[in-house]
Amino acid sequence: MKITVSARHMDLTDSLKDSVENKIGNVHSYGLVLTNADVVLNIDHKDNIVRATVRGNSVNIEAHAESDDMYEAINLVAEKLDKQLEKRSGHLIKHK
Repeated sequence: MKITVSARHMDLTDSLKDSVENKIGNVHSYGLVLTNADVVLNIDHKDNIVRATVRGNSVNIEAHAESDDMYEAINLVAEKLDKQLEKRSGHLIKHK
């Protein structure tokens, strides 16, 4: 899966980029074919916001999280994506 990381209103450091690639890259696909993921890191006032979109065959899932710590927000987004992908795979299996 190709992961694109970008940042708004902040500098994108290598450690942040590596953290995003590790967390999003380790999201379980549950048998779905995932082709790419776009992740945007943003600082708005004092909140750290992470928005992620995962795309694949018959899959287009978005998640976002806010936290005081950027690494915590990255973890929250990865957990949300994992839950949504698990739910989506269940729907596809039931409908087939």
